[in-house]
Amino acid sequence: MTHQRASLYLIAGGCIWGVYWMPLLYLEGLGLIGAAAGTALYMGCLVALIPVMIKYRQLFISQWRVLLLSGVLTGCAFSLYTTSL
Repeated sequence: MTHQRASLYLIAGGCIWGVYWMPLLYLEGLGLIGAAAGTALYMGCLVALIPVMIKYRQLFISQWRVLLLSGVLTGCAFSLYTTSL
């Protein structure tokens, strides 16, 4: 991967992170606040990713320890961030 491509990925990630609060604001308008809004958002993402999980199930099965650790740490980070908003 080139430095330019890596830089573009970092910029794209920052832009996506910058609009993360928009669905949370919408869910708050529906009456979900704090952890409830985050839980609803993550459940929606889980449903959307089920086809990917089915397609790559062998990869998930072979790498479950790494995926579990990274998933738990990422989930904790996002949950704390969501609750703080």
